[in-house]
Amino acid sequence: MLKKNAIKIKLYRYAILHSKNCIVTIKNKSKPEEIKITRGNIALIEKNIEAVVEIEYMDDIESFDIITLPDELLSRVLCLFEASNCSESLSPIRYRTFSDKVFI
Repeated sequence: MLKKNAIKIKLYRYAILHSKNCIVTIKNKSKPEEIKITRGNIALIEKNIEAVVEIEYMDDIESFDIITLPDELLSRVLCLFEASNCSESLSPIRYRTFSDKVFI
């Protein structure tokens, strides 16, 4: 049976989320924006995000893994995401929308 949980979060560090057997929806608290991370995907989530996270999962299966990243590992991880997952650079830009802060 599919279950759903919702929690409010504020990330103080960058994080990597692997949605093993669940669907994760990250909703911006201040604007009507959301990002959906489907089963089996990996996402890099920037720090200082305040959001509501909804997780749809099955009861008997491990749903997801999340790893927070210390600052000294961040540049290495950004290089990996740029090389493998993103069509554009992850370098800083002046104005960043909510979708600019989550990389799938």
